[in-house]
Amino acid sequence: MLHLLLPMGSGRQIWATLVLAVLASFVGACAIETDEESVGEEAQEVSTGRCAGTKAKTTTMVRVMTLNLRHDSDQWERRFALIADEIARLDPDIIGLQEIEIADDQANRLNALIAKRGHAKYHIYAKRKSGLRGFFTGEGVGVMSRWPIVEKHHEDTGEMRVSVLARVKHPSGGFIDVANTHLDHRGGAEGDARRDDQARQTLDLVNRNDDCWPTVLTGDMNATENAPALVRFKNAGFADSYRVVHGADTPKTGNTSSVALREGAFQQNPKKRIDFVLGRGAGGRTVSAVDSLVCLKNHDAKGFYPSDHFAVMTTYAMKL
Repeated sequence: MLHLLLPMGSGRQIWATLVLAVLASFVGACAIETDEESVGEEAQEVSTGRCAGTKAKTTTMVRVMTLNLRHDSDQWERRFALIADEIARLDPDIIGLQEIEIADDQANRLNALIAKRGHAKYHIYAKRKSGLRGFFTGEGVGVMSRWPIVEKHHEDTGEMRVSVLARVKHPSGGFIDVANTHLDHRGGAEGDARRDDQARQTLDLVNRNDDCWPTVLTGDMNATENAPALVRFKNAGFADSYRVVHGADTPKTGNTSSVALREGAFQQNPKKRIDFVLGRGAGGRTVSAVDSLVCLKNHDAKGFYPSDHFAVMTTYAMKL
C-alpha cells in the first residue's frame, strides 16, 4: 500500500497540488487493480444465478485444453508427433480441437500417437465444417475427452464454420458440457460482426441443450478478449480462465498466435491472444479456474513447433 508523508502543518499550495496529483494517480491505479481482480466476477454472478438451487455432490479437478491443429499444412505428420508428446506429458482431461482435417482422420491418428506414448486413448467427437466448401476442404472441429461422450450436438454457424457440444460423463456420475468453436478469421468491423453472430449461435447451441451442468467453452476465437464475441460470451456467464488466473500479467504471458512454422525458429514472440478456455457454472455446480498456462511450446531439434498457435490449458476446480 502506498503511504504519503507530508510535512506537519504545511499549508503551501505546492503541497496541496502534489497531494492531489499523487492521490489521483493512486486512485487510478487502484481502479485498474480492482478491475483486474474482478475479472470473472460478473460472469460468476451470471453463472451462479442460472439454475438457482442446483446442488453439487462432489468437487473434482478437471484439466481443459484448447488447441488449433493447423489442419494438414506445414508437415503435419512431423508436427503431430510433437503435439502427442505434449498432450501425453500434460495429460488434459478434455481437449477442444480446431482445424482438424477430417479427410485425413487426424483426430484418430493423433489419438493413436498419444496412445503410443503410454496415455489412454480419448473419446472423440469431430464434426466437419458446414456447407459445400466445408465438405471439400475436409476441415472441422472436435472434442477429445478422457471420459465417455454421451451426447453430441452441433450448430452450423455460417461462413463455413461449425460449433460442437459434447456432454461428457464424469466418473462421479455428474456431467460436463464441452462446447468448442472456431470463429471467422476476417478482420475489421465485418469480421467482428460475423464472429459476434457465430458466438450468439454457439451460445444458442449451449443453452438449448442446457441441463444445469458446468460448461466449458474452448476455441480459436480469432478475436481478442475485448472483441464483441468475447464480450458476448462473458455476458452469458463464461469467465476467461487465463485472465482470471493471471490478471495484469495476461498481456505479457498469454499470447498464443501466431507461431512461426519453420526450422530455426527457436524463439517465438506471438502478438495476439485469440485462443481461449472459458468456463460457466450452474447454481451450486461452480467452475473455478485454479491454474492456466500457455503450452505446446516444445519444438524439435531443428526448431520446428507443433502448430502455428500455442495451446492453452486450464485446471478447474469443478463442483458436480
